[in-house]
Amino acid sequence: VQLSSEYAVEHISLRVTEDEINQVVIERVVLENTAREENENIICSKLRQELMEFYQLDESKIEIQYGNG
Repeated sequence: VQLSSEYAVEHISLRVTEDEINQVVIERVVLENTAREENENIICSKLRQELMEFYQLDESKIEIQYGNG
């Protein structure tokens, strides 16, 4: 998270993984039986939307990557 001099959130960058160690659960997402890549897109899209609404940020200020790589 990048903060302004007034401690307001300016940019968020995070990686979403399926690792269960040191886990932080933001919201459980129930997925249909679809392709893995589509599920990843759904998870990242939903998370991005929640962060945009909560922090009042533009989509370009939120970077989300899925996976360990």
